[in-house]
Amino acid sequence: MVKQIRIGGADLVGTEDLKELASPHEGPCVSIFMPTNRSGPDTQQDPTLLSELLDDANDQLSSMGIEQSMIDAILGPHRALVDDGEFWRYPADGLALYCAPSFHRLFRVQLPLTRAISTGTSFQIRPLLPLLAGDNRFFLLAISQNHVKLYEATRDRIAELKLSPIPGSMDQALEGEEYRREFNFRSVGRAIQYFGSGVGGEVDKQSIERFLRAIDHGVVERLGAEGRHPLVLASVAYYAPLYRAMSRYPNIIEETVEGNADYENPRELHERAWPLVRPYLDTARQQALTRLREAPTARIATLITDVVASAREGGIDTLLMAPAPPIWGRIDPATEVIEELDGPSQDAEDLLECAAAYTLLNDEKVFQVEPAELPETSVAAILRF
Repeated sequence: MVKQIRIGGADLVGTEDLKELASPHEGPCVSIFMPTNRSGPDTQQDPTLLSELLDDANDQLSSMGIEQSMIDAILGPHRALVDDGEFWRYPADGLALYCAPSFHRLFRVQLPLTRAISTGTSFQIRPLLPLLAGDNRFFLLAISQNHVKLYEATRDRIAELKLSPIPGSMDQALEGEEYRREFNFRSVGRAIQYFGSGVGGEVDKQSIERFLRAIDHGVVERLGAEGRHPLVLASVAYYAPLYRAMSRYPNIIEETVEGNADYENPRELHERAWPLVRPYLDTARQQALTRLREAPTARIATLITDVVASAREGGIDTLLMAPAPPIWGRIDPATEVIEELDGPSQDAEDLLECAAAYTLLNDEKVFQVEPAELPETSVAAILRF
């Protein structure tokens, strides 16, 4: 059974997921990456491409001397996806599959992944690094009395997610309470003005707070209490401070897309939300680059063998990596000497993958940056000591 964490068309992928992939697994470990299509006739080609990649992986494993019964056990759960019409109803931009004799994971991601297969003693995680902190992914929660909607968005697109377990309206959240007799409202342009019959309007506020608390309970259950990605609120001005004050989601940005969200379509919400959230998305990565520029030379490592050695010792504070081809090398299990090789071989490893894996497993930060931000190297480590 392939373990899936589904949320709309794409899956939530965070540090803990990559740490799980980076941990030792019984080999051989197969990593498969492919682009997928969100809409249009090309979506019909996605199952075919997956089938072709699985056939290629089968051939690679067979050439390694793996028995066919073992190959079927490794690839079988993912082969079942080829004819799974329900699975292909939830497309994203890319699909990453990881399989080993006793391990199967997949992620539908908002990344245009390049078609690739890797078979070896460990999984490839570098293609998914943009999904960690510093990417451009965020959520938008649109709240009005009659409708609650949750969106997942990036700089370029926005997609509505299924709400469950988030209530879809005040009626649903309060389950038939007689709150309607306690207050009325009227629309004023995009905003809503409330006026109630309770003393000082307290009954009104209590009903709204119960509504917002029910929403927050669902949001935390759906998105996780870690707050991996920023959350933008779209609501009338009265709702936003109440929601922030009671919310257990730790990553709500201060600015609000103000107005009655019932009057906004997803494109308009995205256009108003992106300028608000963009500064928050880039802060952690930019801070890491600033620290790299300002750190003394003795606290920086850029030679890949030094970086891997420091990562294995838990000596890296922050690792910055630019997209780059593999750097092949070998780690002697007896002496722990790390040597760089001219190319791949049976016992060679991608040292860039090793650096990322050891850094994550030691609970330190890894950022993918642009090549121009690391002009003289593809990897740079800020050392702890």
